[in-house]
Amino acid sequence: MSQRLADLSADERSRLLARAAHDLRGPLNAILGFSGTLLLRLPGPLTPDQEQHLGAIRGSARDLLRLIDRLVEVAQIEAGELHHRRAPVDLRALLEDVAAKARDAAADRGVPIDVQGSGTVATDARLVRRIVEELTDNAVRFGGSVRLSIEGRGVTVADDGPGIAPADRRRLFRPFGPLGVRATRDREGPGVGLYVAARLADLIGGTIEVGGGPSGGTVFTLALPEG
Repeated sequence: MSQRLADLSADERSRLLARAAHDLRGPLNAILGFSGTLLLRLPGPLTPDQEQHLGAIRGSARDLLRLIDRLVEVAQIEAGELHHRRAPVDLRALLEDVAAKARDAAADRGVPIDVQGSGTVATDARLVRRIVEELTDNAVRFGGSVRLSIEGRGVTVADDGPGIAPADRRRLFRPFGPLGVRATRDREGPGVGLYVAARLADLIGGTIEVGGGPSGGTVFTLALPEG
């Protein structure tokens, strides 16, 4: 008798998603590889329209790979497979690293990224980096500019985008839940990224608060625990 996904344990779902992710990454990596070869013009010249379409194909394949990684990450959290390990973390270096990796996508959208502040806290660098990556990715997709800053034991990610209505903020970290104006401005993500960020913040004992900036936009603040 077949077994429904809802009837599986968290550990079984994690293993199933990991196997499915492995199977999906193969064809997606082939798409990235062949489209990259075409964009290098190794088989021959391209028209401007062909180059544009190939770029869109590569971008969509990368988005799918990231979504697969996020879904596997959710399954690992649910199964208790991710663990929090504290050590001193240079937050400035961590934010600079996140910003450097995000700048290519930000440049494509004409979005500058600025890093401000400094500080060292005891936390899990890998998990904090993942949280900030998701918050930064969200900000880049909606912001006219993005600022990553350190304030005490907190990390703030702010954008100058359309903002989020206060009534919608309580639903923001639910899975598959894009909201309002931000949902109409961009259709790339189903809301998994912010859900992952919120679950990882719970795992390290932190919290994520969301509010508006002084001149509009949205401000996410990751508060890290003492210890």
